[in-house]
Amino acid sequence: MYKKIVTPRKVTQEWLDRAFAPLRHHLEKNDPDHAECIIGYHMFIGNEDERFHYKHSITRSYIVFDQAGELVSCPEDALEHQFDWLSEGREVRRKMEDRFIHPNVNEWIDKNLDNKAAETYGDEIRILLQELWGPIVNFDFSDIQTGYPLNKKNLPYSLYIYPTSEPSRIAFQIFSDAIWDGRCSAKVRRDYTLRELNLCFEGWKVLTFVRDNLEFDMSIMTQRVIKMLNGQSFPWVGSD
Repeated sequence: MYKKIVTPRKVTQEWLDRAFAPLRHHLEKNDPDHAECIIGYHMFIGNEDERFHYKHSITRSYIVFDQAGELVSCPEDALEHQFDWLSEGREVRRKMEDRFIHPNVNEWIDKNLDNKAAETYGDEIRILLQELWGPIVNFDFSDIQTGYPLNKKNLPYSLYIYPTSEPSRIAFQIFSDAIWDGRCSAKVRRDYTLRELNLCFEGWKVLTFVRDNLEFDMSIMTQRVIKMLNGQSFPWVGSD
């Protein structure tokens, strides 16, 4: 049984060792050759409700352990540690004003986002709808809604959009920079983690983006969405 981890005023190496102990012990037992590499991609999200939560910084998938260190859930992509694009380099992208954007994309933004949301998330939404979701649905966005799918409310620091007619319950979440640069509290970040987990437990498949993913990892994101639509994504390991 691991002791409860409380977020300190100052992060120390001793605290980090305790926070990552369940994940480290699991990986050292099951994949010792890659344990350190895999851990390097993970963020400690919190120790709430007798659960340790870790999030992969690239795939955005969670690994969850109970207080005794037993594995609760672990999607396959939460253990990824080899990414071709990290060694191959990234393509040079055109400036937003020089890219072709389908008229339906801008029309959806004008109708569904207020000025503040459009300023904060507009470019990310344009990339998402133009390059990822648009080609899948032939640029028909008539069923795309905004808001947290379980209660339809808009949340600070992020934007959810999702198709209402898609039976596989897929949702896209776009984070603002405030989530990552320290302008929001640790409690806000933990709340987002719990909301995302609640969506997963309700059968939703959530793909979380930051601008960097949309600009440089589009082929990876497209493959993941196609797998999600085919029901092949996020196989839980160790869950009841």
